[in-house]
Amino acid sequence: MKLRPAAWILASAVTGASAYWAVSRVVGVESDVTLPAEPVTVVASEMTIGRSIERFASLTADSSILARFSTSGTITSVRVEPGSIVELGSPILEVDYRIVSILAGQRPSIRTMEAGIVGPDVAQLQSFLIDAGYLSAITEPDGQFGSATTRAVKRWQEAIGQPVPDGVVEFGDVVFTPEISDSSVVSPKLQVGQSVEVGVPLLVDARPTVSISLSLAESQAEPLLLGTEVVLSLNGESLGGVVDEITTTLGGRFASISLQPAVDPCAFVDCNTASETNPLAVPTTIVVEPEISGVGIPQSALTEDDSGNIGVRTDSGDFMTVVVVGQDRGIAIVEGIAAGTTLRVGS
Repeated sequence: MKLRPAAWILASAVTGASAYWAVSRVVGVESDVTLPAEPVTVVASEMTIGRSIERFASLTADSSILARFSTSGTITSVRVEPGSIVELGSPILEVDYRIVSILAGQRPSIRTMEAGIVGPDVAQLQSFLIDAGYLSAITEPDGQFGSATTRAVKRWQEAIGQPVPDGVVEFGDVVFTPEISDSSVVSPKLQVGQSVEVGVPLLVDARPTVSISLSLAESQAEPLLLGTEVVLSLNGESLGGVVDEITTTLGGRFASISLQPAVDPCAFVDCNTASETNPLAVPTTIVVEPEISGVGIPQSALTEDDSGNIGVRTDSGDFMTVVVVGQDRGIAIVEGIAAGTTLRVGS
């Protein structure tokens, strides 16, 4: 059957309209029809968050030097085992066959002390002789090396076995130290036959000053704060500690991190073997974010209700209040929902 012109035009219009809608659906031509967007959802699940940096820190130990040799020579005998506690006035060792002893005093020994001289070094010698019971003629040091002091020195020299007890304290026979305690010991590096020069450590503190530090790139150090938790591994033992100093280096590109252990690390390693030139390598974990386990969700799933309460929305749109117990790198550990709950994201 032939169509009349008017009918053909209408049929063409209808056919063309159908074709246009089909094309609009395929190529995305704008239309008056709006399709509802499906919400993006996630399922809450059990997980653990946290972040740490594992590095080797350098442990150095520097013993405080309490007394040094005042003369040079060769150690011909060691009367006190190196590393042993020292008693004032007792023989420590011999240098060129003369006994060396430690005495208390603020002033250094700079000369031979004998009859006729006067000075604060003599007063320090007299203080020892009075306290030890060798000098009874005076009760307070007067700094004058008289006959009574000479006799007292002879008695002391005989007691300690000085080869020639002549009442003369040769330069180098005594070394004065301003402090001495139960941790003051003969330097463990001394031995018979060793040549010593003026200034070589004679007496050191057995409790060395320990430093533990490491270097991090700026990007790694950026989240660290003073007090950040660290864990040090020493001979299989784990020691807690904290970051106690952060110093930028090399134009800010790196950071030097100083660590403070909770207990003395020398109880676990021999700190006497560590030095600036030969540090001990200590496996170290810096806890940037403490580990937290629980129900985890994307941080983008967190939202607020009209009252400002923090919570989430379920896939059905219901609001549930939660407590955020930890967050790290886009993940939040929350309390208030169960694992397996389906939640909307970005709602």
